[in-house]
Amino acid sequence: MKTILITGCNGSIGRSILDKFIKNKYKVIACFRKETDSSKKLVNFYKKKFKSKFYDYYFDITKNEDLENTLKKIIVKHEKIDVLINNAGFLSVAPLIMTGRKQIQNTFETNFFSLVKIIQLLSKKMIYQKNGVIINIASTSGVVGDEGRASYSASKAAVINLSKTLSKELGRYNIRVNSISPGLINSKMLYKNTPSKLIKDLINRSSLKRIGEAHEIANVALFLSGENSSYITGQNIIVDGGLIWVKFCIK
Repeated sequence: MKTILITGCNGSIGRSILDKFIKNKYKVIACFRKETDSSKKLVNFYKKKFKSKFYDYYFDITKNEDLENTLKKIIVKHEKIDVLINNAGFLSVAPLIMTGRKQIQNTFETNFFSLVKIIQLLSKKMIYQKNGVIINIASTSGVVGDEGRASYSASKAAVINLSKTLSKELGRYNIRVNSISPGLINSKMLYKNTPSKLIKDLINRSSLKRIGEAHEIANVALFLSGENSSYITGQNIIVDGGLIWVKFCIK
């Protein structure tokens, strides 16, 4: 049985990835930022239904000591970690001229630097195993850039580039590294940070004329983790329903 570690399980995509993998006979290490009523219900459900296949951990990825201590415990407890999915992320919305240094730092701390630290710690285990899969959840914002999301777009662009670089560094150890860039995905993050008028406009400019669902990102992650994608590494898979990207502005 393969073991997967997923960060950002509080969010829609994280939960869908968790659900997809545990139902496909993976042992899942689910990482949450904080314990909430909804996360408690989720954890209780999976522990009852899947018992020894589900493990939950709570830590703030932006707090380096907390992150490092928890991951070291995970490394000691679990013999192998076959798949790492870095899904935790933070979206900040503001034009660059109205974005303070602290906000940019917070965005990069969550979306990039914590991801780097997780990979540094867990890739050592994969190198020792001489196999592994790392998938970093990026964003189409990191590919095309979005007005009003300068720090977010830049941090996700860094994730995409890092994934490509790591695929070259870790390939010799039989470790594959890819990124997934979701477009519009049905989630609280989307509706909280994107005006409804803009969402409608983007839907009209997509080939499929709809918003994507979190489980459609999970499907891609499952494919990239398995043997059917054994010759795929260093790629950024865009999952956006065929969106025609043109200039738009968030007001």
